[in-house]
Amino acid sequence: MNTRSNNKDSKETSESISKKAIRLNWLIIFSLVINLSYAIYNLYLGITSLSIWFGLMFLYYLILGLMKLFSLIRKNKYSTDDKKQYQVMRIIGIVFFFLVIILSCSLTLTLKFSLYKSHTTIIMISIAAYTFYKVIIAIINLVKARKSQDITLYTIRNINIAEALVSLLNLQMTMYQSFNTEEENNILIMNIISSCVVCLLIFFFGIRMIIVSVKHLKRL
Repeated sequence: MNTRSNNKDSKETSESISKKAIRLNWLIIFSLVINLSYAIYNLYLGITSLSIWFGLMFLYYLILGLMKLFSLIRKNKYSTDDKKQYQVMRIIGIVFFFLVIILSCSLTLTLKFSLYKSHTTIIMISIAAYTFYKVIIAIINLVKARKSQDITLYTIRNINIAEALVSLLNLQMTMYQSFNTEEENNILIMNIISSCVVCLLIFFFGIRMIIVSVKHLKRL
């Protein structure tokens, strides 16, 4: 009797874990589709408005999207192999360093030569809507990752945070340029400060992922 009860509980637990995994996959896929669609939208804006800044944003969002895709593929291939998933986390952490370098160079050129341009209200609304969406998703993932032990969810959380940070920076820079109500020097100072903060935070999350992954890999 106890054996049947234990088997039933084990089966229910297994089914629950499977459903959560499927739900997580669909959430990541949905986020990935939105991410890549917005990357293409930035490419479109870059081409139509001859904006180098939006071209750079396209590359940044594309890289983040590919990182999500890589994490999802490895998650599905090695769903029970913690070592492989921590290796993915370490790789993503290293890629974050390169993202910081690319972002820093892009921001330096953009701020120095004023490569960003003013845009229409519709474009501003679309940027604001996407930024609002990414901030909400980042907060939700932050809460979920703290409650969950899922390694991939932790990695995706950090990718979403990096995406939300740059989205906020993108919104700030385009808003200042489109609705210019302050002195140019003040706007430049605000953009420089915000850019430094965003780069430092992404750098921090990269280091954090490498430290966490290396620490667990030594135990496995």
